[in-house]
Amino acid sequence: MKDRIRFTTKTQRTQRTTKVFLVFLVSWCLCGSSSLLAAPFSFAARHDHLKGACTGKLTIGENDISFDGPKHHFRWPYLEVQQLRLLNSGRIDLLSYENGSKLKLGADRAFHFRADGGLQDAAGFLAAKLDRRLVVGLPEKPAGILAEFPVKHLRSLGGDNGTLVFGEETVTFTSQDKAESRAWRYQDVESIATSGRDQLSITTYERQRFHYATRRVFNFQLKQPISEDTFNVLWRKVNKP
Repeated sequence: MKDRIRFTTKTQRTQRTTKVFLVFLVSWCLCGSSSLLAAPFSFAARHDHLKGACTGKLTIGENDISFDGPKHHFRWPYLEVQQLRLLNSGRIDLLSYENGSKLKLGADRAFHFRADGGLQDAAGFLAAKLDRRLVVGLPEKPAGILAEFPVKHLRSLGGDNGTLVFGEETVTFTSQDKAESRAWRYQDVESIATSGRDQLSITTYERQRFHYATRRVFNFQLKQPISEDTFNVLWRKVNKP
């Protein structure tokens, strides 16, 4: 009987020790993950000028985005960022509220950079900071695919071929032209429309290229037809309350 009591007590102590260790381990992992998510993202980047370019460090921080180069320094608090585009080609376009030069007819000042990799992790961090002001051109195939179409993206001059995929949480367009690839959350899509079984348009909150222009519309020629039932499913996904 005494041996049984001693064994039970020892077992209980071991279980308590194990629980304490597991709680510590989980807490340490969570703290480590949080610190990684909160850490600034820094990239060696090229800043494109009207003529030529310079290289420096682009930093995406907790409160702002900054660029440090050999001749100039820029800093934009997130409230001062009108739109930020992260493209699959490594290009980063930042549109500020600052007045541009007279040569651009009063258009707000835009800054253009090129970075080598690492933008996917930064995109997740920036989504919480900028919401619809962030344009993501880094498509990853969505989970829970609802519909997938080979398409031609129609532009004012020509177009580009790619794949349009509707998932449970996101819509992606992967283009042969990396600068045209996009990844949208459904809240980033204002509407979708179709004029026939072989056409689909997606109106987004991305700004058009020109000053004071409306939201950008992506027009797609579908290489395989979309059924009425499929379109209705996608329409409800975009317009859910």
